[in-house]
Amino acid sequence: MTTEAAGKDATTGWAVGGRLIVLDGTERHGARFRAAGPEAALRIDFEPPRRGGWCTIEIDMWCDSFAKPRALPDFGDGIDDAKAIPFKRLPTGVYRAFVRLPGKLHGLVLRPAQVPMTFEIADIRIEKVGIFGLLGVAWRHAKFNWNKGPRAFVKFLGEVVGIVALPKRFSAFRDAEAGSGGKDDRQLRYEAWCEKRDFDTARDGATLQARVDALAEKPVISVIMPVCDPEVAWLDAAVQSVVDQAYSGWELCVADDASTKPDVIAALKRWRDADPRIKVAFRKERGHISNASNSALELSSGTYLTCLDHDDTLAPHALAEAVLAFAEDETRRIVYSDEDKIDEAGTRFEPHFKPDWSPDLFHSVNYLNHLTVYRRDDVVAAGGWRVGVEGSQDYDLLCRVIETLPEGSVQHLPLVLYHWRAIEGSTALATGEKNYAVIAGLKVLKEHAERAGIDADVEPLPDYPFYRFRYRLPENPPLVSIIIPTRNGLEHVRRCIGSIRERTDYPNYEIILIDNQSDDPEALSYFAELDRSADVRVLPHPHPFNFSAINNRGVAEARGEVIALLNNDIEILNEDWLSEMVGHALRPEIGCVGAKLHYPDGRIQHGGVIIGIGGMAGHAHLYQPGERAGYYGRLVVAQNLSAVTGAAMVMRKEIFQGVGGFEEEHLGVALNDIDLCLKIRKAGYRIVWTPFARMIHYESVSRGLDKDDPEKRARHEREKAYMRSAWGETLNRDPYYSPHLELQSADFLPLA
Repeated sequence: MTTEAAGKDATTGWAVGGRLIVLDGTERHGARFRAAGPEAALRIDFEPPRRGGWCTIEIDMWCDSFAKPRALPDFGDGIDDAKAIPFKRLPTGVYRAFVRLPGKLHGLVLRPAQVPMTFEIADIRIEKVGIFGLLGVAWRHAKFNWNKGPRAFVKFLGEVVGIVALPKRFSAFRDAEAGSGGKDDRQLRYEAWCEKRDFDTARDGATLQARVDALAEKPVISVIMPVCDPEVAWLDAAVQSVVDQAYSGWELCVADDASTKPDVIAALKRWRDADPRIKVAFRKERGHISNASNSALELSSGTYLTCLDHDDTLAPHALAEAVLAFAEDETRRIVYSDEDKIDEAGTRFEPHFKPDWSPDLFHSVNYLNHLTVYRRDDVVAAGGWRVGVEGSQDYDLLCRVIETLPEGSVQHLPLVLYHWRAIEGSTALATGEKNYAVIAGLKVLKEHAERAGIDADVEPLPDYPFYRFRYRLPENPPLVSIIIPTRNGLEHVRRCIGSIRERTDYPNYEIILIDNQSDDPEALSYFAELDRSADVRVLPHPHPFNFSAINNRGVAEARGEVIALLNNDIEILNEDWLSEMVGHALRPEIGCVGAKLHYPDGRIQHGGVIIGIGGMAGHAHLYQPGERAGYYGRLVVAQNLSAVTGAAMVMRKEIFQGVGGFEEEHLGVALNDIDLCLKIRKAGYRIVWTPFARMIHYESVSRGLDKDDPEKRARHEREKAYMRSAWGETLNRDPYYSPHLELQSADFLPLA
């Protein structure tokens, strides 16, 4: 992939037209761009200039929500930061602004990022707004500001007067309608999910109340809320969401961190006086979020404890479900739920349907986040929130508490119980709002690794607010036996072994090529040449094709302590692939490690395996663009999964043999890798998938696809029947894939 230097210009290729210039601080990589920071920019020049007037500007930009784009118009006299056009991110992922251009538009400078990041722009559109469209926009903004309260509405009316009185003044607004511009399939599905499957008080309230009434004890749950100068409308909504809880055994412990807004102080006093369960401490000096949270903790007395940001809201059944979850299983010490986002208009979007407890995913990103409920004694024993890691103080608290807990103490509650308020300044809207959180998170994880005795270097990911644990290899790395089955396939074997030799920095490996009845003279000649080399052994396997038997034979012949199973149609892409996979495989708790596989055109072929997809199992993020981050970053971070493909897996030889290797009798061709991984998990080990071992998989080039042959299809059905008989209910629920996501594909789409 070549990098195009800043300053090179070309036609944009977008609906907006014009000439694109990549400015300093930005690099272009094909269809993608790399922004070095907030000053990175793209410029679009228009020749001739575009006419002014009222219009909407839309940017269809992929960046996994970690952006806050601004556009600076040039009316022929240069750009002015005071005329920056702000954008609102719609549920469709499109960024939209509503603007009046007082003169001809000569150019537009786009600054997409607040932090270093990679982004891709699918389209930019500027569309004129006629009189009826203008009235519709005015109505949306009027309704929106009316809902925010009298002060916001009066301010809006003043803006309207200014617009009418000064018809040539530049004006720009974020679009006030969250759903404008159309809704994508994911959002439509989520709205359908909310209607059909989410908690509804009228429909589900009585059942929930009966469950609560049946509790032998009804413990108090303390809700911790640090407050610092929020909009009163959002503060009121947050407190009201606690007051409206179906479970009444709560206390809201608020610590105001020296707010400067009189209406915030008045609102807190009003709430405190209205309900004795609301306790408020007014700090005299600002101490930031950790100190404020600890002040709120001092007010608390509950058995359980959770947090609520001062502008977010709880689902009405949140506290009831948390208390019920603890009552159901006394071994639970931390319970976390799913979450979504909510905008100023009350529209819910971007649900995060989380996996069950995944330690490796947790080391990559604090995916527990909201709603997380602790036993209060555990928080007190850990010393509460730590000063010095603000921005990642909750991540830090989780690390310190989890370090003290036995295995199995962290439980996932697959319910959407928390709504992040996606507004200006909120981490729900853009991580770039609080870049210091990424730096604090790195400090948190490094110290966590040291305390927990994790032998790894912790690094930030260059393009995302995530992290990588790079596990250290021993001083004398063990021998790895790389096992490659083949039948003929000269071109593919040559490419596979060539890429291993050229792109492997791991110092100690052997290659075992298992020849399964090859009859191509050129291939046989090449195999004989390989067999004479020091790093390759060629083993003949003169038996009918049986993938399981071939690999079992290779493992039996392997001299290495670690085995790497590779298909012959694999091409290695990064030099540290084997170091990365062996680093994980040597961890005592890890049973098998999988890699990130691409198709030759760059799309995703394997992002791990999800059990249940298509009735059996399927590859996560299949066919998605290879540079995408995936569902909440799951294509770019290491994580635990139920299974990985046998096309590229690494494990300790003792584990492979300890679980009986591949099933030869019933799974000679397909599903043997899934069966192996399930056996490894049953033996008490975890599976790791890492994106830091990257390969191209040419997929089934040696044998062809099973769907093309009736006999192969029949055999595959027999193998599926065996898996169902062997694993039963295990195939019905993948702990690393939410039950609220559909199983027709592994695209992480909400069930409609």
